[in-house]
Amino acid sequence: MEKNSKRKRTLPWLDNLGYSMGNFGSNLIFGMAGFYMVYFYTDVMGISAAIVSVLMLVARFWDAINDPIMGSFVDKTRTKMGKFRPYIIAGIVPCAIMYVLTYYTPNFSHTGKVIWAFATYIPLGMIVTSINIPYHAQTTIMSVDPIERAEIGAVSSITAILATLVVAAGTLPIVASFKTPQIGFVYITAIFGIVMIVSYYITFVVTKKYDRPQSTDKLEKTAANRFTFKEKMKVLTKNPPLLALMFGYLFVNTAQSIMAASAIYFFQYYIQKSKAVTSGFLGGFLILMMIGMMLVPYMSKKSGKQKLFQVSNFITAICLFCPLLVYLVFDRLDSTGFIMMSLFFMIGSFWSGPVVALIWGMIPNTVEYAELKVGIRSEGMIFAFLSFMMKAGLALGGVITAGTLAIINYVPNQEQPDTTLFGILCMFTLVPSVIRILANISMKYYSLSEEQFKEIVQILEQHRASQKSFFSLGVAEVTESGNSERKI
Repeated sequence: MEKNSKRKRTLPWLDNLGYSMGNFGSNLIFGMAGFYMVYFYTDVMGISAAIVSVLMLVARFWDAINDPIMGSFVDKTRTKMGKFRPYIIAGIVPCAIMYVLTYYTPNFSHTGKVIWAFATYIPLGMIVTSINIPYHAQTTIMSVDPIERAEIGAVSSITAILATLVVAAGTLPIVASFKTPQIGFVYITAIFGIVMIVSYYITFVVTKKYDRPQSTDKLEKTAANRFTFKEKMKVLTKNPPLLALMFGYLFVNTAQSIMAASAIYFFQYYIQKSKAVTSGFLGGFLILMMIGMMLVPYMSKKSGKQKLFQVSNFITAICLFCPLLVYLVFDRLDSTGFIMMSLFFMIGSFWSGPVVALIWGMIPNTVEYAELKVGIRSEGMIFAFLSFMMKAGLALGGVITAGTLAIINYVPNQEQPDTTLFGILCMFTLVPSVIRILANISMKYYSLSEEQFKEIVQILEQHRASQKSFFSLGVAEVTESGNSERKI
């Protein structure tokens, strides 16, 4: 049985790893935004926390307009270089340049710095969108096997965590080695920008044999470029599994973003550890998260993806809430309380790994679901929605963190009063725990089993082989029982 499985493999492991290097590059940007952007704006550039929250809200409002437009461009693209790869090669250098400019502190007044922040942060998000939407959409043409797609999600998530680990553990020590943090952030983003370019270029080369005109020609009957924008929106609105996944992802990403953004405040002011120790803690938590991701292919075979998501996410939520109970028992933490709190964080970090990996392994299946149900294949629209939810989660996390800091009267680089310290603790533990419970509620509505997906793929392959349009066959609808019905 094992030999047969190996014989049918269509995606070599090296190709999977090469593709996933792009996720390593992109998370050098997302990791920096998640862990240090709020801190950079408040403590390094000197912008007020309230203005930072406004900046992130404005950027996400623009993303709500920009991301679907970008997804539509991707759907219409047909070149000799492929459908997705041209955007990657064209965008990586401008992205790296804007990345450095975003973390550059000009010698301006407070108002000038605010204008600079708006003028760099929003364009950076647009360039990242132009790369990330086509990058992630490539998973739909690399393999239709659900196990291989789960493996793509797992490996991509692991490379993302590795990049986040590099950012979390390496940024503060390197920044501290320079005369000022303002200079340090410019140098560290320049280094990360170069690594990002190399990472994406590896992906560009490896995916050449998948992203070819021959690969997309067979999908022409249902390709999104044949439909209007209004018709393509059905790919989202008539796609319950996608909506459940996306809102689940939004809540998970928001919770993680709050933890990442508030970690430096928690360890520096509440735990009162040095920035180097803070980086060590963050690195340890991310390593445990990565180990959890590596076990996803095995665990999902035993329990199924949806159940594994809900169990893992619930355990993570409980582990995030428990440190608050430790505080109530021990008041100001002694060594025993600190050890207990660390243990809960470590367990939660491990179980949060499968949650992220599962989402990335399940999203591509919704492309075929929509293709069968509404007769439109639109990787661009689906992954534009994903891109928006990703950045919305980061932004909401940043907004909640910055807003909370303003509410609890946080003042940078000073000893904080007890009420502010308790607010930082709640921001790091209670708030992400509650938001993760919302993710579990959303995922209750995910109804696309692996058996259903395999049947969908078989039906689509039969349709393509017969060279008939969906509009002559009727639109298929997958029932809860897993059977397929056609509406003529």
